Amino acid sequence: HSSVWQPAFQWCCVLLDHLRARTIELALVDKHLKKYRGHQLTHEIQNLFDAVNAISNSNGDPFWIKGTVKKLEDYWKLCTYQNAANSILVLKQTMDLQGDFKIVETLAQEISTPADVKTLKDVNETLVKAGESVMELASDDKRMECLKTFSECQDVVTWIRQITKGVGDLQNFVNVALATAAGGEDAMAQDRLSHLRTVGSGFGSLIYDLKKTSGFKELIAGCKSLWVALDKSEKKLPQLLRECNKELEW
Repeated sequence: HSSVWQPAFQWCCVLLDHLRARTIELALVDKHLKKYRGHQLTHEIQNLFDAVNAISNSNGDPFWIKGTVKKLEDYWKLCTYQNAANSILVLKQTMDLQGDFKIVETLAQEISTPADVKTLKDVNETLVKAGESVMELASDDKRMECLKTFSECQDVVTWIRQITKGVGDLQNFVNVALATAAGGEDAMAQDRLSHLRTVGSGFGSLIYDLKKTSGFKELIAGCKSLWVALDKSEKKLPQLLRECNKELEW
């Protein structure tokens, strides 16, 4: 059995050496360790370390495991920030925002580097802390959908901005249109107007408050009220915005 056992044991030794030195390729981290993410990760590495020590009759110190596990978790955190960073940059480009997006641009660039050319040593703790600023977006699929849909529905966003100057103005516009619709138009028309009011109010901070000079800080600040509106709409805001954009000619 030595032809099978010895290579397997040697592989475990090499894996532990690379984990200890943090020279393991990130592609291998995902392949071999991601399934243990969470509390189980420390347990699995400790078990492997203990087994190798017992077989080789050595008495190594496991002091490095805690720090390595933190690095692994930091790497996976960065991965969760990728979609959020990309969605923000798409919105920046779509709306031609000229403000400061350096944190997001750095995140997107760092994460996009192929994992097979980077090691655990390359995980930047400062970047991980910076990435926490997009965590409220990255951790919620519906919030991600909101920003993505807003980027995709700029026709109706531009139209709303052109005909109204603020949420109050939009409310008045819809109220007048509803009064007119009540005089003869069908229920579908009234539903469309109600949706327009919900969308305009929900996305109001992005529609009216973002300027050409706005940056990431202003965008995230504007999203605070959007998240509240998203929850109140039972997560239906993106769907309503798509419907309004589709029915713009109406």
